[in-house]
Amino acid sequence: MNSSDRHSNRIRNRYSYRIDKEIEIINSRYKTKIFYDNDYIIISLKISLYYISIIIRCSKICSYPFYTPIVYINNKSYCEFLYKISKKISYLYKNNYKYKYKCLCCNNILTKWTPIKLLIDIVNEINNVIIKNSTHVELLFVEKIINKYNLPRNISKFIH
Repeated sequence: MNSSDRHSNRIRNRYSYRIDKEIEIINSRYKTKIFYDNDYIIISLKISLYYISIIIRCSKICSYPFYTPIVYINNKSYCEFLYKISKKISYLYKNNYKYKYKCLCCNNILTKWTPIKLLIDIVNEINNVIIKNSTHVELLFVEKIINKYNLPRNISKFIH
């Protein structure tokens, strides 16, 4: 084994140690399944009704944490998932609130990825987005009920 091979093995071991530690953290909060491939590590978990897959590239020298992990939710890219939720939420904000809503696609952990971020940060963000989405869906239903029965607009303040 030449010196460059030893160096790349040392780097790979260091990052696999980090990934193992991060998976332990995720496992302490969520039940996960881990799949290893020659080039990828796939971490799968379920939050609410959503199946999440976090894919980490590990070909030759592990690119994680220097490159953003690939994230899928119910077999859709994370950005695609956020786009659908953003459309619902922005509709609600546009019609009911005075302050501006920030697009989830443009303001998520993967677009602002740095090596100090952890996999649990991704999982926590997804969990928060799912909770926020369900709350906004409920508010959309409240809005429809208010409109249907001609209830006073300020009644929704008491429902939140």
